[in-house]
Parts: sequence; structure tokens; C-alpha cells
Amino acid sequence: MKDIDIEGFDRREYNSVILAALLHDIGKFLQRKNDQTYRISHQETSASFIRDIGDKLKNDQYDQPYDVELVKFLVRHHHSSLTDALSDAFLKESKMPLDTIRGLIRIVKNADSYSCSERDQVEEERKDFADRHEPLKPIFLNISLGNTKAAKTEKNRYHLNCLDPFQSFPVEFDKLSLFNNSISGPGFSSRS
Repeated sequence: MKDIDIEGFDRREYNSVILAALLHDIGKFLQRKNDQTYRISHQETSASFIRDIGDKLKNDQYDQPYDVELVKFLVRHHHSSLTDALSDAFLKESKMPLDTIRGLIRIVKNADSYSCSERDQVEEERKDFADRHEPLKPIFLNISLGNTKAAKTEKNRYHLNCLDPFQSFPVEFDKLSLFNNSISGPGFSSRS
């Protein structure tokens, strides 16, 4: 496949930044799994996940459609300052221009902002993971379909659960139900 210029990026960089934008917060989901596997930041957890599935990202139809190391770098630094990102070992080995790196990081940071517009600064700065059972906030609360009676409520949340079409809509949570919300099913340990 011929490399093409898409907004200043070649095809491989373009595919990599799309994948990073899609998976940048997968670590949050993995941390809620209720085991001790991921006791690091969600950014590092996301990068570890990408490392673990790196071989599965290969596609025989295309010659290296993703730069797995670039994807890991982008998800690891989607909350970092550029100064912190510049100390990463990936950049020392990469021949990519610094302006390209800045542009790719900016795209993933924007994807992060768009995907969780209700992010709490307190949650962002939290270092422990005691609250990993907190239901995920639905971004769709910000969408109005013209029904003035349907007020936006902070009480609606998604259940943490395996994919289930019967639980795919947010429901009203009270403080007590927050404590009874964890992922269960095959491959998930029960809450202790």
C-alpha cells in the first residue's frame, strides 16, 4: 500500500493515531475489572494492553498498518506535558520529527477531551483506585432531542458489566447502588 499524506501524516501514522484515539482510555475499563493486575495509571494500563495485543494488530493485507510503539507512546502520554513525553525512550529511537509528534499527541488529547467531556479534575488527580467501581458517566446526557421535560441528571450511569444489550442504557443510580456495581461474569473475579 502506498503511503499517502493525510493532514501531514503518512498512512501508518494516520492509522496509529486513530487507534490511539480509540484505545487511549481502555485502561480505565481494565482497572475496573476488580483484580490486582492493573494497579498503575490508566494511561500506563492502556499502554500495557496495547503491548499485550500488539501481535493481533498486525494485518496481513497491509504492510504494517500500525506502528504499535507509536500507539503505546500516544496512549501513555495523552495526559502528559510535552516535556514529560519527550523523555520517553520511544522518542530517542524514533526518527519522527518533533512537530509530527506534537500533532499526534494533540489529536489524542482532543479525542480524550471529546470522549469524556464531564471529566472531574478531582478524578484526574486521584492516585488510588478505590473508586474503580464507580459507574461510567454517559456522554449522551449532553444531547437534547427537544424534550424539555427530560432534564439532564448526574444520577444516570452505565452499569459496569459484560456486554449485554439489556443493560446498555444508563439508569438512575443512588449512592447505595454505587457500591453494588462491579463487572461480573466469566473471567472476572467477584468483589471482595
